[in-house]
Amino acid sequence: MDQTKENINFLYCFDENYNYQAFSSILSLLNNVDRKINIYIIHNSDKLMKKIPEIVLEHDNLNLLEVYKFENLNYSFPNLSENHISEATYYRLFIEKYINKKIESIIYLDADTICINNPLEKFTSLTKTVIKSDFVFGARTEKIISDTKYQETFSRLNMTNKYFNAGVLVVDLKKWRKRSLSEKLLKKLDNIEDKIIHWDQDVLNSYIDGNYVEIDESLNFDSVNLNKKNIDLNEIEIIHYIGSNKPWYISGIFENGAKYYHQIYSKIATEKYHVVHLWKKASILEFIKGFLKFKFVQIESPYHLIKSFLKSF
Repeated sequence: MDQTKENINFLYCFDENYNYQAFSSILSLLNNVDRKINIYIIHNSDKLMKKIPEIVLEHDNLNLLEVYKFENLNYSFPNLSENHISEATYYRLFIEKYINKKIESIIYLDADTICINNPLEKFTSLTKTVIKSDFVFGARTEKIISDTKYQETFSRLNMTNKYFNAGVLVVDLKKWRKRSLSEKLLKKLDNIEDKIIHWDQDVLNSYIDGNYVEIDESLNFDSVNLNKKNIDLNEIEIIHYIGSNKPWYISGIFENGAKYYHQIYSKIATEKYHVVHLWKKASILEFIKGFLKFKFVQIESPYHLIKSFLKSF
């Protein structure tokens, strides 16, 4: 029997700058699923396999892991300069070029997601729903046109319905290929190039314009919402670190949800905390601010954070 049909398929798209984040996300997924899964990666290097930690490659729940080297072919991707986003965010527009045609559906996950509970039951159900529908995607709505604070988004992208967050997608690859979606999305990218703010997410939304299956918030849970009271972590499957305050930046390391990232990161690295700097001066100021506001009391191991912070320089 074809292994690609036996196991649920997951896709990650990232580059060298997000290796540790993606490895952490993949390990968190493997640790929480209750059966073997397939993982596919589109990456900018043909040497990634040598860098993937053994704890991932030898995991009991990993059935298959394949890496595809992204071939740029002189594509020009908009709105990347002076941003924390790399061209890898656009890789998923090219799914049909890389993923085996035998694979009929796949779950896309951003590298800045962490799995904390088993999502397979919900993903299996959602995949069936998407396949039975006329839609290519399942996604979580992030903005609706009736909310006046989002009027700019819908006007800018000439949309008439709702706008989804593309960090977690349930994809019907059979429909994607049949409709030559990659080609159409690239044409859309060219048409709205000067209007793009949120990278390929804007491209996908501008083309789809609300025609997708709604997925449960628990499968793409904004980490900011972990600050709210009465949050039941047992009802959340995947935490998504949306926005610029990522848990590996000092600006996000004191947030409530950051610990879930660092707990899994510490299993693949020699350091307990992952510290990355966009601007070192800004990191130092955030670090001092955290100290003065007693935010270190929220940290599980302040000593190790200080050690990782100093070592990062």
